[in-house]
Amino acid sequence: MTIDLNNLPDEILFLANNEFYEFIKTCLGDDEMLLLKIQSIKSIRALLNVPDVLAVINIKCKELVDIKNRICFIDENNNNRFVVKSGIKGGIDDLLSVLKEKQSEYIKRTKRLKTSSRSSKNNYTSTGTHMLNSSNTVSDDLTVVPTAASGTSSLDSVNSVFTPPIPTTVSYSMSINDYEDLISSSIEKFSLSTLGNITLRNKDDYTIFLSVLDKNVDAYIKCKCNSSIKINHRSNTNSFQLSQFFKHLKNSCYLITKKKQQINSISREMNNSLNGSSQDDILESEGLDDNDLASANLSDLSETETNNSVVKKKRSLSHSTSSRITKRSKI
Repeated sequence: MTIDLNNLPDEILFLANNEFYEFIKTCLGDDEMLLLKIQSIKSIRALLNVPDVLAVINIKCKELVDIKNRICFIDENNNNRFVVKSGIKGGIDDLLSVLKEKQSEYIKRTKRLKTSSRSSKNNYTSTGTHMLNSSNTVSDDLTVVPTAASGTSSLDSVNSVFTPPIPTTVSYSMSINDYEDLISSSIEKFSLSTLGNITLRNKDDYTIFLSVLDKNVDAYIKCKCNSSIKINHRSNTNSFQLSQFFKHLKNSCYLITKKKQQINSISREMNNSLNGSSQDDILESEGLDDNDLASANLSDLSETETNNSVVKKKRSLSHSTSSRITKRSKI
């Protein structure tokens, strides 16, 4: 996989653990990845907060012997003298420079968005207050004139003419959190209604990544199955097109299959438990316990043995009688 360091997405700034190490491995290599891993640097944010990731090689430690041999030139006559390979140092410095620049751009854009959002909301509030004051001014200047026929006030008819227009829609951009709530709410409703009572949660089953600049919104969703799906923003309705992500959930997401299997397994366990309880209830309703069942079985067995004994005795008597008859006939 090739990564364009000149056009990194915002999600890069939030990589951690295995995804972070894979990113370092792809950009720099195995040795650089091992250097960070041995220092327990597990995320982009942690990496950017370390003053010098190469300073650790100055420490005499058996855990660092292998990594020193891989990334340094060591003096054969003096093991205390070593130089980090130029390619290693240059690659790390270049990546850190790109990531710091990306972080700076992201922070500036986020602050600008928050400022723009607050300004738009304040303008809307001021506009609404001004129009309300204008309405009160018009009402105060009106003269209530009773009609000759009924003696009632004609204020209602006058107000209907002079009532100022009140805006019904507001045109300002939402915050990133508002957009996330909008998207996650739609996904939750879809999952409950379409995927068999499976509930998908933001940050647990998927992650929403948003980049907002003025009216332009770039967004994509990274599923827990590691698939990334871009979602389009409709600026005219300030909404998102989630059909591609929904299609992914229905057709190719192994996460959904796994959740369905878990639900089926729980359902089977509940049914087995209910069936066991039903049998216990039947025995209890008949007033039988395990001792009663054992006694009943022994009684049945005793009765069976008694019947068999009677049959055998009858057969023996029959055989004895027939023997006597045979002997008499011979005499």
